[in-house]
Amino acid sequence: RPVGRYGKGKLAAERVFQAEAVARQEEQAGFPLTVIRPASVYGEAGASATLLDPLGRGDGEWVDEIKAGRPVVVAGTEGVQTQFLHADDCAYAFAGVLGQSHSIGKTYNVCAKEMHTWGDYYRAAMAVLGREVPIVAAPTALLVAAGAASIAIEDNFAHSRVLSPQRICRDVPSFRAGGSCGGVRLGEGLRRMIAAMESGALPRRGPAGVLTGAAGERRWASA
Repeated sequence: RPVGRYGKGKLAAERVFQAEAVARQEEQAGFPLTVIRPASVYGEAGASATLLDPLGRGDGEWVDEIKAGRPVVVAGTEGVQTQFLHADDCAYAFAGVLGQSHSIGKTYNVCAKEMHTWGDYYRAAMAVLGREVPIVAAPTALLVAAGAASIAIEDNFAHSRVLSPQRICRDVPSFRAGGSCGGVRLGEGLRRMIAAMESGALPRRGPAGVLTGAAGERRWASA
């Protein structure tokens, strides 16, 4: 159940569509609705890049900090667990429900089966970069009060959560629920992501979500 405005906003959007589906069904107008809830998705897919970060730092900024030898700040504790899913694996879920009558009216959690901590995540990136720095934990409330955290921090990053992808795995056999299920493993996903950003093949987003990079002023920092 969402506690922050990010999660509450997403839930409110779901309810708008669900209400419309019910209304049109009563009118026999038809409104086939399937709700997909992607969780902790990262990757180099498409025209942009997504490197998750609880503090809302622009994509790659915390990687720049590692390259410069500066500590990485995490919210609460590095032991908070989540289910990181690469965008390539997530795509199978979206493609797999299209045009499928048995998916209409259903809500799917799209996430990996395996659990990782934020410490695992940052250390996997350090291994890719060949640079190890300290991980420093800061109280979540302090980060939020200081305006130094993502709007999604209270719902997605401040505490461990366990979601079940059982329904999407059952209805979409091609869906790969993370590295332990034939999908992209965390270390490999981060390696691909960082390589693409270093090559300039992908734009980056600043803290406000503005795309920069290949055609913009800002390039990958080389420390």
